[in-house]
Amino acid sequence: MAIISRLSADKKGLANVLIVILSLVLVTVIVSNVILWSYQMNQFDWERMQEKIELIEVCSESHWFTCKDHAETTIADGVYERLYSDSPYYLSIQADLRNYPADYIASIIMEVKYRITDASANWALEAYNILSNRYDFIASLPSYSSFNSYVVSLSNWQNYVTETGILVLRLYARDSNKNVGPPEHSQGKPPSKSNEVAIDLDFLGIKVLLNGTLFVIRNSGAVTAHIVSIWINNVVVHKRYEADIFISPGEKISCIRGDIQLPAGLFTAKVVTDRGNIAVFTNN
Repeated sequence: MAIISRLSADKKGLANVLIVILSLVLVTVIVSNVILWSYQMNQFDWERMQEKIELIEVCSESHWFTCKDHAETTIADGVYERLYSDSPYYLSIQADLRNYPADYIASIIMEVKYRITDASANWALEAYNILSNRYDFIASLPSYSSFNSYVVSLSNWQNYVTETGILVLRLYARDSNKNVGPPEHSQGKPPSKSNEVAIDLDFLGIKVLLNGTLFVIRNSGAVTAHIVSIWINNVVVHKRYEADIFISPGEKISCIRGDIQLPAGLFTAKVVTDRGNIAVFTNN
């Protein structure tokens, strides 16, 4: 009986030891998971703090490409330049459209704000045709005694945009025989008063209208950002779009979404990363 009692006591003691060991293992696993989770959360929080994205621009059309880089004139609101020259004369403007893929270009428009006090002057717009390697006549400018804007859409724009996205337009004072071909430019020759033409120019620019919406995003943080969603909101629209955009540290990207159409009037756009950071743009 003594032996049986001792074995029974030993079994109970062994069971208690096993319970303690299993409890210690369980506590160790729990503590390890807590520590690992805490580390992961700290790592996530650190990466989230290091991430900084900016939504610089959201639009369905490009900015104006103007002739402000031309040596003889500048463009500014309320300020115009009077250009004098022998006929023929031309003022060129070059637009770099490389950020606007051809598949997303709806149309290209040109606008001139000017006045021509001499009704006999013959001014026109031309664009350089990359297929024929010459300038094509686009439109004649009516004579305005006061400043007015003249807008023309460039049909068959694919003929005028190079593979690298360059479009060249010029404002051209044609000669008396109304020749519309490429003029001979007289370098350094002063204008003759008998053949002088003048135009008061306030604005000359090119703009691209898009099939879709352009987003310009900059990652000024220290870690790679992953954009996972885009929001477009106003008083009547509240829409979310899926996204999968990676931006390296210090990188600025331009992307066009053909499936996103901006509402008319004021709106707010947001981009959200997988870490929960948000960048906001308002067209105010």
